[in-house]
Amino acid sequence: MERRIDRQEPAVTRKSRDAKRFRDLVALHRQDMAEVGGRIGRSKGFCLTALDEGSAP
Repeated sequence: MERRIDRQEPAVTRKSRDAKRFRDLVALHRQDMAEVGGRIGRSKGFCLTALDEGSAP
């Protein structure tokens, strides 16, 4: 996202606009991190998993 902002591209992607639930945003964040080669540490991974499981319908 920071790269998009640096390039003066829209900060909101089509994928984020299509997100219907919070868990969709968590999944989108994981995908974004994977695309840029970012590593999700243990603490952040734990928190994302807890958020994802807590947002089940």
